[in-house]
Amino acid sequence: VSGLVEVRRFALAKYEVTIGEFMAYVAANKLPTPALWEGAARDPEQPQLPMTLVNREQAAGYCRWRYGQWN
Repeated sequence: VSGLVEVRRFALAKYEVTIGEFMAYVAANKLPTPALWEGAARDPEQPQLPMTLVNREQAAGYCRWRYGQWN
């Protein structure tokens, strides 16, 4: 049937992932700090702001860490 697409598993929370939450994942997994680029909201002085500009792999890694097994 044309027009059908597969939607892979995803996580949906009430609030956006904050800089502080994402950086806790980075620290817990000893990952390099994500590079900053123009337009990124990553002010360490404001960890309550939403994390922005992460790629699919970074997002999936965060979900595996936060929610357990993630395929």
